[in-house]
Amino acid sequence: MIATKNIAAKSVLVRVPEALLLSATSVLTCSDLSELWHSCASTLNINQLLSAFLIYQKHLGARSQWNIYLRSLPQSFNTRIDFSEADQSLFPTQFQCQLSEFRETMMKDYTQLSKILEGHATTFTVSLEEYKWALNVVQTRSCHFRSVIKSKSDDCCIVPFADFLNHSDSVQTEGGFNEKTGYYEITTVTSFKAGEQVFISYGGHDNRTLISLYGFLLPKNAHDKVCLDDGISQNTLRFYAEPRKRRILRDFFGIKELRGFFVYAGGSIPWLVHSYLHVIHMSKAELDRNAHLSLLEKDFDTPTETTHQSEEQSYSINASKSLRAVLLTTLRQLNTFKENAQRALCTTSTTTGGNGVHSWAADLAFTLANEECAIVEAALGTLH
Repeated sequence: MIATKNIAAKSVLVRVPEALLLSATSVLTCSDLSELWHSCASTLNINQLLSAFLIYQKHLGARSQWNIYLRSLPQSFNTRIDFSEADQSLFPTQFQCQLSEFRETMMKDYTQLSKILEGHATTFTVSLEEYKWALNVVQTRSCHFRSVIKSKSDDCCIVPFADFLNHSDSVQTEGGFNEKTGYYEITTVTSFKAGEQVFISYGGHDNRTLISLYGFLLPKNAHDKVCLDDGISQNTLRFYAEPRKRRILRDFFGIKELRGFFVYAGGSIPWLVHSYLHVIHMSKAELDRNAHLSLLEKDFDTPTETTHQSEEQSYSINASKSLRAVLLTTLRQLNTFKENAQRALCTTSTTTGGNGVHSWAADLAFTLANEECAIVEAALGTLH
């Protein structure tokens, strides 16, 4: 959407009344199939509930009060819901695992919903393709909202019109339901000039999350990050196996397992990664004098100036060597996935179905790997 006039910071971009929100309240106050919706509300999660309601409203066609809005929605999507197994294989290993877990959950949710509908005296049924479409609508367009279902903490709603605004990592916006006015409002912290495209922020999402939820990614995403877990495991597991070091990492640094290590946009290497690598390379003498405590306040971006090789320099040098090895392992893996995606992209000229590779998925996988390679290369460039 393009600004027709200058928009100042703190301006309300969108204001939608509660009556026009698609939420659990919309479902529970629907007079059609009221018994079914209330039964579903106590059993299904909010994604299942809203998906079923969207499909029912779509079946009603022109008789639905949401007909105009439903007709404005895309009829196909390119998100994790639509990935084939061949598509998933093009992405980095950790991401593949996340996609597989989601797919398993999605199929369980669909099976549960189908059984509930079969158990009610209604001709309303849901096919898998319909469920995927509706879940895509919910996933790509939902906003956080207050819960009206007892014991439900994952409530959300769809805000018509607001969902047509695109995402940018360079703007700040705030969204939420205003209890005083009865409107869902999105306020911009960023100003826009007349003629500029107006963006909102979907949140500080990395590219893998953007692909999963929305089917796109951002070049040079300010919120992007690369998982280092495989590289950490391959290069440091033998050091981490020492019980004493594991206790220190758990008690002082909150590291309970070799998971959750990242490098961030621009090649920023977080304190936790540095600390982990320093601890695992400490000698028994260094651990005896609690050398790890000095790491709690250490700024790894500021090099220590010394004229001789101290004990601290020794394990710092070993930590730096390990860090380089971790980054190089990660880069090699990403380059492999990048090459595989490029081959798939060259051999897949049109969109395929079934278990084949979709051209759009190959393009996402290639671009993601390329972006993540750049982050790791930037991190390698910071090492001395």
